Amino acid sequence: MNESNNKPGQHKERERLNLPFRQRKFDLGRWVYAHHKALLATVILYLVMAISFVTVRIVLEKQQHDSEIYYFDPEEFERLQEELERAQELNRMLNEMQESQEPVQNSVSNENAADTGEEFRNDKGLDAREIFDRAEAAQQAMRDNRSRQQKGEQEIQDMIDNHNRGGGEDDNKEPASSRVEGNVMVSYSLSAPVRNAVYLYKPAYKCQGGGTVVVEITVNRNGDVTAASVKSTTRNDYCMTTTAVDAALQSRFNIDSSAPEKQIGTITYQFVAQ
Repeated sequence: MNESNNKPGQHKERERLNLPFRQRKFDLGRWVYAHHKALLATVILYLVMAISFVTVRIVLEKQQHDSEIYYFDPEEFERLQEELERAQELNRMLNEMQESQEPVQNSVSNENAADTGEEFRNDKGLDAREIFDRAEAAQQAMRDNRSRQQKGEQEIQDMIDNHNRGGGEDDNKEPASSRVEGNVMVSYSLSAPVRNAVYLYKPAYKCQGGGTVVVEITVNRNGDVTAASVKSTTRNDYCMTTTAVDAALQSRFNIDSSAPEKQIGTITYQFVAQ
């Protein structure tokens, strides 16, 4: 019998086989080295994405900042528009003045420059002081023109008032208005506040017989007659009353923002028999 090398009660450990599917101990260093190209590509990809994201965000923020809308107060915006219009009008007037003065500009001397010891001239032959003086003159001309326009409008309104009053009544009295044309006389009464007639329609009277029709009217702030109805009449004639109401609706009064929205007054039509 061969002598056994194993002691009693002990078994010889079997040698493990090196199988390909056998789980091995994970080595991070070797794994990183084996996959270093893929890892580098992933890191580069993430860096590119991060840079792109930051760039897009900067561009969007800049566009948002550039496209911000600034809101102005309506009154301030209107004031700026008026200033712009005045500046444009001034520039236009200056251009016209320069064009009208071109034949004289060529003979301008240095007398103005001698006052200050320095000569400031542009290519048109105008020095700085002359340009400033002309700008001031243009502004004054604009103010004078505006004043003349307002005065003219007031004179026209006064002529209308005098015509409505018959040309001789006191200005402090209510403009009771008399307008006689042909065979119809039209008068009105509109007070609290007193309103002036801008246009009193004189109907072409084609009815038979004569008489007086008092029409009650409702006038808005814009001077339009919004409603009319017969208040009284000396003769109950359908043709005459209808003609008076239609004529009242076509009449107009001056604009008054302080007047009530519905101001009550009367228009009186005196028809002369044909």
